[in-house]
This record gives sequence, C-alpha cells and structure tokens, in this order.
Amino acid sequence: AMIGFAGQRVSAQVQSAKPPPGYQTSEFQLEHGQVDAVIHRRDLKDSIVNALQWAA
Repeated sequence: AMIGFAGQRVSAQVQSAKPPPGYQTSEFQLEHGQVDAVIHRRDLKDSIVNALQWAA
C-alpha cells in the first residue's frame, strides 16, 4: 500500500533532500517504526474485532 498525501514525483520536487526509494510504501513505514502493522484486507475485520475486544 502507498502512504502519503502527494505522489512520489511531487514529493521529490518539493523536498530539498532526495527521499529513499520506497519511502511511501507501507512496508518501508513498518520497517522504520512509523506504523505498527500492515494487515491484509481479508484479515482487516478480524483485526478490528480483536482490537475492539482488547480495548473494551
């Protein structure tokens, strides 16, 4: 999945430093501690249910 408000070309033009390759992917964000999990769409319902049960 892609994460970001602007596309990679726009971000690269606006930023003064060149961003690392793949910096807008969910896997890159997971590896660098920016997100806690990358969940496949088919597993999303179960993950939400588990989180809500844990919080209740």
